Amino acid sequence: MVNTAVTIRTDAVPAAHAGFRRGVTVKKILSALALLVFVSACGQSDTSVDGAAPGTDAGLHSGILLANMDTRVKPGDDFFSYVNGS
Repeated sequence: MVNTAVTIRTDAVPAAHAGFRRGVTVKKILSALALLVFVSACGQSDTSVDGAAPGTDAGLHSGILLANMDTRVKPGDDFFSYVNGS
C-alpha cells in the first residue's frame, strides 16, 4: 500500500501575501479607503450642473419625447411601437 498523505507547510507564505505579515491588515486598508471616500465626498457642491438649487427640476429632462409615442397602440400588445411610434 502506498502512502498518499500530503504535508502542507504553514510557515511558507506566498510573496503576494507577505505584506499582511508585516502589519498591513485588511481592516487598516478598508479604514483608509473609507476615509478617502468620506473626504472626497465632503468636497462635493450642493448645486446641480445648471446652478439650480437642490430639489428643483430646473434643467432636468427625462429624454423621453412624448410627441413620438403612439398612444393608440396598447403597451402590452406592441411596446416598441407604443414607445417609438409607427
